[in-house]
Amino acid sequence: MLSSQELSSLYQIISDDNQTFESISESFTKSFKSNQLKAGTALSILLKDNVLNTVQKIISYFFIFESYINKFFI
Repeated sequence: MLSSQELSSLYQIISDDNQTFESISESFTKSFKSNQLKAGTALSILLKDNVLNTVQKIISYFFIFESYINKFFI
């Protein structure tokens, strides 16, 4: 599980709706280079609990998709 500091960082990244997907993706990769599985799990839980707004959901699905495509979860 992510620490409270990491979770705060993750929430800050997915809440930034004034950036492109590319720049948000770079922030995510830079912040969670070795913890992408944990970050993806946290995003899945936040999505399942339905606590994110629409923009945060879209960004979260994007991160999960990107991580899967780049095989960070495997």
